[in-house]
Amino acid sequence: YMAGGATEVTLNHFMGELSRTFKLKRIPVHLPLWLAMMIAHCSSLIMGNPPITTDNVRGVRECPLVDHQSAVQDLGYEPMELTEGLDKTRHCMITSPTQGNSAQGRK
Repeated sequence: YMAGGATEVTLNHFMGELSRTFKLKRIPVHLPLWLAMMIAHCSSLIMGNPPITTDNVRGVRECPLVDHQSAVQDLGYEPMELTEGLDKTRHCMITSPTQGNSAQGRK
């Protein structure tokens, strides 16, 4: 199933809300596609686990429309707004007994 939120959002909006929710200080940097692909390719050559891959770059280019009607019908899926979903995710990360170091200290 392809499942999305209740409202369609742009990547810029998603990243802004992600930064807000997890209190991350990030400055968005918009790169030309060719440069992003080159950075991703070079990173994969010199790093075991690069922070960005060519698949990531290709994924940003694609903008698939998400139709979650089958998930709603088959599974009872209830789409929620992005901010609500991110807030719930943050809460789960903070309160989980097996929380990783990425969630610690961000209460």
